[in-house]
Amino acid sequence: MSQEINHAERAHAEFSPSQLKNLKQCAGYQGRSGTSEASEMGTRIHEALEIRDPSNLKSEKEIDIYDAAITEEETLLVNAFGDKEYTLIREERLVIEIDAKSEMFGTADIIATSGDVALIADYKTGISEIDEPLENWQAKAYALGVFQKYPNVNFIHFAFIIPQRREVPYGMFERDRDMVNLRNEISNVVRAAETTRPKWDTNGIDIDDVTPSVNTCRFCRYEDTCPALGAISIEIARKYKPDLLPQGDIHVSNTEDPETLAKMYIVTGK
Repeated sequence: MSQEINHAERAHAEFSPSQLKNLKQCAGYQGRSGTSEASEMGTRIHEALEIRDPSNLKSEKEIDIYDAAITEEETLLVNAFGDKEYTLIREERLVIEIDAKSEMFGTADIIATSGDVALIADYKTGISEIDEPLENWQAKAYALGVFQKYPNVNFIHFAFIIPQRREVPYGMFERDRDMVNLRNEISNVVRAAETTRPKWDTNGIDIDDVTPSVNTCRFCRYEDTCPALGAISIEIARKYKPDLLPQGDIHVSNTEDPETLAKMYIVTGK
């Protein structure tokens, strides 16, 4: 009988390492709830890799991803440690202190340590392109968490294992070179989000508070009500369908004229 593990039920911090890239782009970002076929497949594969049991996987594709991830992991361990002994923990929870009053936590797929060297590896089971570790906000957060949790670790090998792309992006973090900068960078992102995100609940969000982008907005729960996206829609309508809107200056958040509101609703969908 296979061991049961449910990753989907694990708690998530308000600000987690996986959110940081989107929060850097837009301080008002908040991810959507719910799931998808791809995320459910990823959860199954992660659970299988944790316990080294593929019996709950549902297709040859999932088994191929599982097998490829194991092969890449074994190669990474050899490259990082050679024939040295190491301690390996799967699904290790990291509490990451980002400033004197704030922290976040995340769960690293693999953390292995030997002396002053660590390896962090993270499985990515989808087909999306992943930023290189030294530029990747999730990697930065995990590296900071390992430096904080393991004070003897001075060097971190970090790799993303992406079987569907046949890629293993790799980078090296160094305590003396990187730790202070990592904490400052992440702290700046979280502080901006702590100021901005509560404004959604009080209807106080303004165009200047948010920064639209294709790859961030499509994952944000506020996509349909974002004033910045509404403003973009109005500018596009003015250029290509000027008859849809009244003449003169209008703003997505401060008009009360029924006719203007009706026309804006057609353009913005809000």
